[in-house]
Amino acid sequence: MMRHFYLIKNPEKAGADRVAREICRYIESRGGTCMVREKDGAEETSPASETVGMWETGPASETAGMWETGPASESVRMWETSPASESAGMRETSPALEAVGMSKTSQASAPDGTQEPSQVSEPARIWETGQTRKPAARTPEPSQTPETPPLPDPLSVCSPHPHFQYTDAHRVPLDTECVITLGGDGTLIQAARDLAGRQIPMVGVNLGNLGYLTQIGRQEDVEGLLDALLDGQYQLERRMMLKGSIFRKEILVKEDLALNEVVITRRETLRVLKFRIYVNGEYLSQYRADGMIAATPTGSTAYNLSAGGPIVEPNARMVILTPICPHDLNGRSIVLSAQDVVEIEVLGNDDAGQVAVFDGDQAVYMKVGDRIRIARSDIETILVKLKNISFLDNLRSKLTGI
Repeated sequence: MMRHFYLIKNPEKAGADRVAREICRYIESRGGTCMVREKDGAEETSPASETVGMWETGPASETAGMWETGPASESVRMWETSPASESAGMRETSPALEAVGMSKTSQASAPDGTQEPSQVSEPARIWETGQTRKPAARTPEPSQTPETPPLPDPLSVCSPHPHFQYTDAHRVPLDTECVITLGGDGTLIQAARDLAGRQIPMVGVNLGNLGYLTQIGRQEDVEGLLDALLDGQYQLERRMMLKGSIFRKEILVKEDLALNEVVITRRETLRVLKFRIYVNGEYLSQYRADGMIAATPTGSTAYNLSAGGPIVEPNARMVILTPICPHDLNGRSIVLSAQDVVEIEVLGNDDAGQVAVFDGDQAVYMKVGDRIRIARSDIETILVKLKNISFLDNLRSKLTGI
């Protein structure tokens, strides 16, 4: 039985506020606790979250897309700084942590346990990391001309919010037993990525259109959903996730997770991409296509399906490779074992023409010669199953007419 709940609502969905109030009111009437992620990204901080050193991002830092992180946060999410930010003295990463794509925070802290900014970073509200601080910049004398700052690297992370999660995993209380998302499939997938590693079961209330992953729709009985959770009348499904690691000249530059798929696609212009695919180090084939999808069984009914790929039972353990509009008479999907490791090498002569996208959210520019290694992640997403409906019944009811 579950008693402690955390709600994540999509503010763009009509009725999300009303449904959230109804859910919390009912949970509390049954003796449970409920915390709601507010529309502006803030929650009421519970006593449990204060005692474990969870960090809050202020309005100034969110506007600039910058993070304050604590020791607990480094173990859950992996962040990577772009070459441009390092060259400007904004942030450093230690070699050991670069291997896994994580940044290390400075050892210095204030008496109250919060991070202290360095003299260099404080004016821009940028937090410096690493064990060694860079010396404070000297003010040039009138006769001297300050150096021109380097231009930002156009091939760094290009997500609309590269350093911001929709849900801060470290604000979710440690005693949370279930996360309820109010939105559509995208809201649930985003929550799964944001809370990866926390191993908190998730269930979705569909306020969108298709809602293939969500359990109930807006017209269905929400109280029935809550009764099942509070009374223990549910099952848990563990869904496979993919880990994508991007290498540039054999150096790891970015790493992220995906519940649905990792997609290599073109950026803006209507042009054909060229890439080679290797499986377990063995050359498979060379493609000319608009892109390539590496999907999980959960993601087989998403972009993979639209691109003509096969539908796979979601509890299976495998990786589906589906080319997007291949310029090849024999271009077909390939289904691989979950133990297989896929590498995709970018070919051609356009360093800014392709991008790797994780679940339609996090995007990273890729240069010619870059490789992305895609493999099964050790982290899984736990979904709550309430209805005794088979995969085929759900498939027929959700996808008929698409």
